[in-house]
Amino acid sequence: MNVAVRASQTATTNGVVAWRYWRIDGARLQSPLTGDPLPATGQLIAACHRPHLPPHPACQCGVSLYRDPADLRRVLDMLDPQQFVATVGHAETPVIPDPVGQLYRLGATSTVWPAAHRTRTYAVTMIYTETPVTLDYALPVTESWDEFVESAT
Repeated sequence: MNVAVRASQTATTNGVVAWRYWRIDGARLQSPLTGDPLPATGQLIAACHRPHLPPHPACQCGVSLYRDPADLRRVLDMLDPQQFVATVGHAETPVIPDPVGQLYRLGATSTVWPAAHRTRTYAVTMIYTETPVTLDYALPVTESWDEFVESAT
């Protein structure tokens, strides 16, 4: 994901609604694919070592996300709810299709997951969990999928 958070930058609250899932690491959240932590602010700002701003169509840089909560739901149904939570938030435009196929290995099985997208910034507005969890974020947490999805409207 190549995420860099700078104190002088803040993620936009404008843009499009976006959805992500995270691995629980104690009281913090981390990207399940890259291991990058969700900053305490709940805001991710992507950076790239190449001379362009993320996301870029010829690169894998940017914050990965889903545009549709149904896609996120499909992914969550394959994951252990004791180990993962989901977030909804705002993604700064442009949001582009992820150039990498979403093929993951779950145990001995390879699974094709819904197509993802990428953005430069992502700001979490709510966390969804299916099991009680204590997290070190000043963000609302819900165990209701309906409330979670409706919070984006």
